[in-house]
Amino acid sequence: MPRRKLMPKKPPAPDTKYNSILLSRYVGKVMLHGKKERALIILYKALDAAAKKTKMKPIEVLEAATEKVRPLVEVQPRRIGGATYQIPTEVEHDKGIALAIRWIVTASRKKKGAPMVQKLAGEFADAVNKTGGAYRKREDMHRMAEANKAFSHLKW
Repeated sequence: MPRRKLMPKKPPAPDTKYNSILLSRYVGKVMLHGKKERALIILYKALDAAAKKTKMKPIEVLEAATEKVRPLVEVQPRRIGGATYQIPTEVEHDKGIALAIRWIVTASRKKKGAPMVQKLAGEFADAVNKTGGAYRKREDMHRMAEANKAFSHLKW
């Protein structure tokens, strides 16, 4: 138990080009070995390429992709009487955005044979069109929550 009050987490500063906090959160996930400028360049190029594919503005592509991949429910394991149940619970908005960012970046990293810019642009375009690895992960989570709906009365 902490001895002092927990301080609220300070949101990251918005990026300079689009003035978006969401884009700054993506930069933190794409960045490797502290190379923030390189992550910014990758994201800007990926957003421009995805905007050409979807015929939307780059920042709209980012917001739409994140919103369509964001999960609404998740399952949490809870041990009751020797058995472990997967209990569906609602996801808070900020946690859902964090999960969506993580899933999009992870799905684009898993693709092979192309530069990160193209992989990330493809994943953004796929997320807007409700296809791709990150959207599939969201659908799997929703399906699992639906299957375990009978245990929802065991919430905390």
